[in-house]
Amino acid sequence: MSFSPKLFSKTKYHLSYVPKYAQQYVKLFNWRKKSKILDIGTGPGHLLSLVEPLFPKDYAEIVCLDKSEKMIKYFDSMKKDPRMKSYKMDIQTAELPNELKGRFDFIFSCNTLMYLSDIRQAFDNISQMLTRNGELFFIFAKKADVYDFYKSMSKIEKWAPYMNEFNNWRNYFDTDNPTDVLKTELNRVGIEVLKSEQIDLIFEDDDKQNFIEVYDSLDSISEDIPETEILQYKKDYHKAMSHKFIGIRNGYNRMKYKLDFGSVVVGARKTC
Repeated sequence: MSFSPKLFSKTKYHLSYVPKYAQQYVKLFNWRKKSKILDIGTGPGHLLSLVEPLFPKDYAEIVCLDKSEKMIKYFDSMKKDPRMKSYKMDIQTAELPNELKGRFDFIFSCNTLMYLSDIRQAFDNISQMLTRNGELFFIFAKKADVYDFYKSMSKIEKWAPYMNEFNNWRNYFDTDNPTDVLKTELNRVGIEVLKSEQIDLIFEDDDKQNFIEVYDSLDSISEDIPETEILQYKKDYHKAMSHKFIGIRNGYNRMKYKLDFGSVVVGARKTC
């Protein structure tokens, strides 16, 4: 299997915990009437569909932003509220469209920030897109596992040409104190943290293949690999990810696999 919005939308590990924390954090916010909302990294839209019921019913629009043409096309094909509109853009762009500046009362993002290489540009854009006293809710994993896999594979001569941008990849939030890093960057662009926390998430499954499918669904590089080489590529890709899954035998001598998905949650408000 390879990069697949449909497969990713079915993976349960990215679904189970987001509504729980979103429900806690939405109580912090001062919702405006007819709020204009931005979702950064919408993907296939499955996470947005779980959080959207927590938003005020009278919201004016949700702009669903993603840089992947494939994800946008999949999202556009799905049945949804007509107030949801897709928008293709990389949040790290140095040329933020004027139509997005000062437009949004609330910005939401799930499991996107850990993939950003230019977090400062992204936060500059986020600040510019928020209205005065606009608010945000972000939840994201500490580690960008797929990019770490690519970094490992960039050392294999056969795959190196496909992995150039990952040679020196460093996850911005993979530190002992990711909430401190986040607070510093948000404060820099005039956004005050209302609440933030680092959460320990360990997912368990009897079938390791379910974990593998999560990462297969996110493997966009596989689309560039020649068909004659894809089997070897997937073999190496799976080898690169193998250290992520901790296998432990239970009392019945059956393997149970664990996946560390430690994450960061933040609610914040623009102060300028």
